[in-house]
Amino acid sequence: MSDEQIIIEAWKQAVAVQMHFNDIAMKLRAFALTLVAALVTAQNLSSGRNGIGALVSALVTWFAFYLMDRYWYHSLLVGAVLYGRALEIQAETLNMKFPPRPPGGGIYSASLLGIADYIGQANQQHWRWRVNRKIDTYYFLVAVALLIILLARLQVFG
Repeated sequence: MSDEQIIIEAWKQAVAVQMHFNDIAMKLRAFALTLVAALVTAQNLSSGRNGIGALVSALVTWFAFYLMDRYWYHSLLVGAVLYGRALEIQAETLNMKFPPRPPGGGIYSASLLGIADYIGQANQQHWRWRVNRKIDTYYFLVAVALLIILLARLQVFG
């Protein structure tokens, strides 16, 4: 197998690993939201102050999922992306020919195969937020909603 073939095969595996970790992250977020919704529903069905325990459990659960998503699986995904980029740079040193980079280069202009560039630019297209900020915002908004429900249940507002 030539050096070029080895790099291409390794890059394909790196992309497969990226897809795997991205899939895990999406399933994790969906499961977290479903579980928290179930806990909030349990709180609404309970009477008196018993429901407060379900809300506190929902908040703790939500925070645990945030930590797992943001600092575990997202870190693994970033590692897979960085490895793929390293392979792309290695391919560039061998003068391998691939599709052109997207116009403007973007923040990942070292990417020869172009996928990291395209995804990076598309990811920031609308709000120009980096992915970490999007993850933080997603978890923050649900946590705020849970806190509001908890405070309302404790009758802090009235």
